[in-house]
This record gives sequence, structure tokens and C-alpha cells, in this order.
Amino acid sequence: MDDNDFWLALASTQHRLGHVATGTIERALQILDDPEELARWDPKARMRRRVALDKLRAQLTEPVPQPKKVRPRKKVDTALEPGEHVVFDSGSVPALLRITGVTSDRGGRYARAVHVEWDGTERQLREAHRLPPVLERGADRLRREPEARGFTLIGEPADPAGLKKLPSAVDRRTPTMRWQSLRVLRWSQLAKFLEEQRGR
Repeated sequence: MDDNDFWLALASTQHRLGHVATGTIERALQILDDPEELARWDPKARMRRRVALDKLRAQLTEPVPQPKKVRPRKKVDTALEPGEHVVFDSGSVPALLRITGVTSDRGGRYARAVHVEWDGTERQLREAHRLPPVLERGADRLRREPEARGFTLIGEPADPAGLKKLPSAVDRRTPTMRWQSLRVLRWSQLAKFLEEQRGR
């Protein structure tokens, strides 16, 4: 279930561009047909999620358009390292992120992070490595243990200039946590996502 968002996003992108790999649409439709996909969401968010899933199903069941020319993507990179903490200016309220890993592929290197519980004070920042991650809201019987709110963050093409990296104390436990939700977001999408989470 952890990779459902990946497959749905991949199918949507490939269909839109007209470059569809074998099995991608079929895998996405299997996820859309599975009642557990909706059940894993917080009850308050399910109606909005249902609308999004129905819209995606309508797209994926349309004929695949003619292939569009895809420009080569600039490689992205991150200077962040596992265990580090950064303050991200998300607009109204800054957010504290703990870097849990770095993922590499042909497109570059991407930071993986979890959102950390923080009251906004400098005092807590000095003990950032001791703060717990924010847990996903809502009961989900498919989760084997509480899931940290996590992200794979794509640079555009690098980390944002305004990130505040904290001094060298690192957390060595959270990067080993197995259960982290890992949405794939551009850094420019993170502020909006965090605002939506606060509004729930």
C-alpha cells in the first residue's frame, strides 16, 4: 500500500504524455478498484479523495494521446544528509524536517524527510534530534504501526535557498524507522501540502 501514490502519479503522468510503459495503467486501475485505497485515508478526507480517484479513473480509461515530445530533465541534487534537521519556511508557520535518507536515480538525488513535531521555539530547535515525527492522522487498520508523515522531496533543481540547516546534532533512530509515508513532492508543493494538513 505504501507505493500506491507512486503508481497513480506515474500512470497519470505517462498517460498525459502519451508514453505509457507496459503494465502501468493496469496497475493503477487495480489500485483504483481496491476498496482499501480509500479506506487508508482519514474519514474526513475520503470524499475529496474519492473525487480525485474518479477523475484519475476517467483520465486513464480514455485512449492514450499521441506521444508528446519530452525535453530531457535537468538532473536534480540535494546537499542534505540523513539525520540532519532543517527549518522550511512553509508560509504562515515554519516547519521542521528531519532528513531520513537520500534517494538516487537517473534524474539525480532526492532528500527523504519526515515532518517533526515542533512548537516553533528556538529552545526546541536546540533539541531537534529528540523531537518525535508528526504521525499521520486517522486510524488505518492496514498500518502495522504509527506512520510518520514523510516525503521524497524533488529539488528544482536543488534544495530551496531559504532552508535553515540546524547545527550538527543528528537523530539516528528515525532514519531507521520502516513505516514512513513517502509522498513525492516538489519543494515548491510542500508549503501547500502542510497548510492543507493543518486545516484538517
